[in-house]
Amino acid sequence: MQKMKIVLVEDDEILSRVLTEELRDAGFEVVQAFDGEEGVAKVSSEKPDVVLLDILMPKKDGFETLKELKSSPVTETIPVIVLTMLGRDEDIKKGLLLGAADYIVKSQHAVAEICDKVKEFFKMESHPGEGGKARKEKEEERSVAEAKKQAEDALERERQAKQAEAARRLKEAERILTEAKEQEAARRLEEAERSVAEAKKQTKEAQGP
Repeated sequence: MQKMKIVLVEDDEILSRVLTEELRDAGFEVVQAFDGEEGVAKVSSEKPDVVLLDILMPKKDGFETLKELKSSPVTETIPVIVLTMLGRDEDIKKGLLLGAADYIVKSQHAVAEICDKVKEFFKMESHPGEGGKARKEKEEERSVAEAKKQAEDALERERQAKQAEAARRLKEAERILTEAKEQEAARRLEEAERSVAEAKKQTKEAQGP
């Protein structure tokens, strides 16, 4: 029986070696890559059954690597499991939106557990009903995450538009107020000048010829 092939893209050489040994002991064929650029090349040439992809790497990070893999007709159908220390919700959503089949946070799983998750992934793939259901759930999750992001972006654009409109109205109000103050000052100055002129005239008339 042919071994399932995995391309492991991980820049930490010690972790890569440990994972490789664990996966090979579990019966998988493992090809290693140590940065994003090498990862893209290895995936393109080896055509693995799955890719284990780190995110924080030199030359090309995991998100860029994932995007490139999913945009190439040669590698777009190859499942990618993101394997990283980044456990923030926004990072997980970004990975799923870019097309990751799954997301494993290294700090939350021992090496043996990561290997078990890979086995479980292949088990689902080997049973179309289960695998199809899992993929459908992932696609639904991606769709929900994408819709949520679009809604959040729309709300942010609306908020920015409201802020811009409020700033425009404030600026216009300040301009009108400034003009009103200037007009009022000019009116008062004019009245003062008339009063002074009138007073001078009255004073001159009182003094007589």
